[in-house]
Amino acid sequence: MGFCAEHAAIAAMVTAGEFKIAKIVAVGHDDTGRLYVFSPYWRCREFMHRVHPENMGAEVLLGPRTNVW
Repeated sequence: MGFCAEHAAIAAMVTAGEFKIAKIVAVGHDDTGRLYVFSPYWRCREFMHRVHPENMGAEVLLGPRTNVW
């Protein structure tokens, strides 16, 4: 399954003693290097929830748009 950037960021946050996420953004790129902003995948959302249930209310930044789960 690997270890994505969101997991690394959340792990660093937990290591620093923080458990609640206010905002999150996921960014990826295609083979040409073009960047895309997208919602975190189910695996990241599950990890966020396990770190703290209130994280499911975190603000998800989607480029010019914002969603809340």
